[in-house]
Amino acid sequence: MLFTRHKNENKLMPTASASQAIAARWVACKKRIAAFLYVKFEQLSSVKKKACFFIFCLLFGGSSAIVTVNALSGKTKRVGTISVAESVKPQVFLKRSGSDSAITKKEYDRIERYKTDILELNKTKEGQALLDSLLSARPELMDSIALLENIYLSQ
Repeated sequence: MLFTRHKNENKLMPTASASQAIAARWVACKKRIAAFLYVKFEQLSSVKKKACFFIFCLLFGGSSAIVTVNALSGKTKRVGTISVAESVKPQVFLKRSGSDSAITKKEYDRIERYKTDILELNKTKEGQALLDSLLSARPELMDSIALLENIYLSQ
C-alpha cells in the first residue's frame, strides 16, 4: 500500500514559484527592450552608427585608461581602502610591576594548582569521565587557563 501507485489520485502540477515568475517577467522585459533598441539602432544611418561607435570607444576607453593610470601611478588618494591601525591594549594587559599587576603570584599559584588537579583527573577512569563532562560543559576552560598563564608570564 505504501509503495503502490494510485491511479485515481488527481495530483496537480506545482505552479511556478514567485521568484521564477519574477525572473520570467524580467527576461521578457529585457527582450522587449533589446528588440526596441535593435529597431531604433537599425534605423540609424551608417555615419551615425560609426559616430556612436567612436563616442562609445572614446568614452569607455578613456575612462579605462584613466583608471589604469591612476592605479599604476599611486599618486592619487585611495578612497575606500582599508588601513590597519594599531590596536590599543586595555590597561589590564599592560605590563605592570609589583602588587599592581593584573594577576598576582597568589592567583597564578591557584591557577596552576587548579590546572594540575584537572590534569590529575586524566589518570583514572572515573577522573577521565569527570574531566570529559567538565570539558564538554566548559569547552574553552583549558584555553582560558593558558591565556591567564600567558598574561601572568608577560607581566
